[in-house]
Amino acid sequence: MSGNEERYGAGRTYDRSFGAPVIGPVMYTGAYPNLARTGDQVAVSLSLFGDRDGNVGYSRTTSARTALYRDGELVGENDSTGHGVFAVPPGPALFRARAEVTRAPEVSDFSTRIEVDWTFRSDTTTRERRLPMSVVRFTPDLDHTGGTPAYRPLTVPLVVDRQRGVDNPPLRHFRVDVSYDDGASWTSLPVFGRAALVGNRAGTGTFVSLRVRADDGRDRELSQTVIRAYRLA
Repeated sequence: MSGNEERYGAGRTYDRSFGAPVIGPVMYTGAYPNLARTGDQVAVSLSLFGDRDGNVGYSRTTSARTALYRDGELVGENDSTGHGVFAVPPGPALFRARAEVTRAPEVSDFSTRIEVDWTFRSDTTTRERRLPMSVVRFTPDLDHTGGTPAYRPLTVPLVVDRQRGVDNPPLRHFRVDVSYDDGASWTSLPVFGRAALVGNRAGTGTFVSLRVRADDGRDRELSQTVIRAYRLA
């Protein structure tokens, strides 16, 4: 994992946390764009294993796929972890960038599968232009093992990370689902503003998976899934 540059004053103590669940997508905050178009090339770059504090993360994976769709048709795909440059036909269109990745339980008990779909509109450009893009970090208060008591409700704040340097309206209309069987079935959760309430109605040792969908009211939509987001203790 790697964090952003920080300024520390002499004679003071600072705490930094790395690797705390929920592990999932985060946006790069430096000069490198997460989503951009140059002429008729669209570039995607996401860190899929960031931590709850927004630090960028990397991991050994079992499988990975990054793909771009134009008006519902696949224009390109690769086996990288959230990165790709894709040639697209000229002119305006509705695009969907998809990144998916899996990793084995021996690598980590958490975030064994992550999926992100970001839908946006784009047209041919004369120079590199950043495009609006957002992801959500799930930031519940978990113990040092990444767990929380079973059958005790838990508030899961939804922190929205947005690409900088572009008009990027905030996400809204959040819809959050929970699964206690690694995504085989899902149940809708109550959402209050930017937080979901999870009942954690499953036994000790069960992993909780989370899925969020949202939009910004301008034809841009996010769908994001984290399988095994945290554990019930």
